[in-house]
Amino acid sequence: MTTPTRSPLLPEVPTVTELGLPQLVAENYFGVSGPAGLPREVTERLARALAEIESDPAIVKRFAELGITPRKATPAEFTAFVAKQVADWQPAIKAADLKP
Repeated sequence: MTTPTRSPLLPEVPTVTELGLPQLVAENYFGVSGPAGLPREVTERLARALAEIESDPAIVKRFAELGITPRKATPAEFTAFVAKQVADWQPAIKAADLKP
C-alpha cells in the first residue's frame, strides 16, 4: 500500500512506510477546484455543499465500498495539499523528462 495508513479493504497489507520506505508514499485524491479569483463566498458555499454531501450516510457507505476514505479539508488546506503534491512530484517528473 502506498498510502500513509492501511486500507480498510486490505488491512493485512502493510504500507510502504511500515516497510521502511516512506519516500514511496503516493496517494490518489479527488477534489474540486475552481478558476483563479473565484469569489470567497462561492468557494465557501461550495465547501459547505461538499461537506454536506460527504456526510450523507449513503455516500459514506459507497465510498467505503470503493475503498475511499474521505479526508475533510478547507479550501485553503486543499490548495496547500495540491501545491505540496506539485512540489513533491516535480523532481521525479523533471528527472523522467515527462511533458504534459
